[in-house]
Amino acid sequence: MRSRIFLSLAVLIVLALSVSACASLLRPVSGNQDDQAAQQTAIMSTVSVVLTQQAFETLVAQATQQASQPIATATSQPTVIVASPTATATATQVPATATPTQIPTPCNWAQFIKDVSVVDGMEFSAGQKFTKTWRLKNIGTCTWTTDYDLVFVDGAAMSAPAAVDLKNSVRPGETVDLSVELVAPSKEGNHKGSWMLRDDGGALFGLGADTRQSFWVSIKVSGYKSDNVPASIYPYDFTAELCKADWASDDGEVALPCAGASQSESQWAAVLMTPKFEDGK
Repeated sequence: MRSRIFLSLAVLIVLALSVSACASLLRPVSGNQDDQAAQQTAIMSTVSVVLTQQAFETLVAQATQQASQPIATATSQPTVIVASPTATATATQVPATATPTQIPTPCNWAQFIKDVSVVDGMEFSAGQKFTKTWRLKNIGTCTWTTDYDLVFVDGAAMSAPAAVDLKNSVRPGETVDLSVELVAPSKEGNHKGSWMLRDDGGALFGLGADTRQSFWVSIKVSGYKSDNVPASIYPYDFTAELCKADWASDDGEVALPCAGASQSESQWAAVLMTPKFEDGK
């Protein structure tokens, strides 16, 4: 639109100049001018007309060329967006209010550190006594006082007490070794017993994010020979105490069992490794 206005104005200006030049050329020469001055004036007027015509043609050509070019508008110009590192960093920043709320640390919470004694799968003989010790860390916010207990919760109890009191208080961040006396079961194979802690209010707690996971003792029990029966399984060895027992038969009481015992006697008591019954078996 601006190019068209400019072209119109240029044409009007050139036409004005042309008319002025022509008027000067056609103006009659006054009588008081001499012939030489009139001739020079006529020549200059002619030159002015020629130059004016050339300027007009040049302006028309330039205006025509500009008019033929497409008019740039605000809507046709491409929009250039320059990415700013600062702007990008600002846009990706998370407001402080968007930070997830942290879960508070539980009051009673334990972390397993190591097996101080009796690693998993350790082998024992049936009835063998042993001491299991765990090393735990208090990662909660409450102190484990002496009113807290180590308690059996599941699996093989292995002759353990139901609960063992803590001997000392354990503050948050401290570690403690907790032990319990156990006896290997009489049955051959693998055995596992699970344990947890109990606070002064009777609530159980242990390991894991939910504080509900237990820690354990896991052993393997081997078989035993008949001549080596553990006292924990059979507390009284009847065979070893044979001669201390009171014996009697149809013929009466055996006065001196095992003393000078002889099968020729009517009454006797003795330990025989290869006994025979009356029927010869």
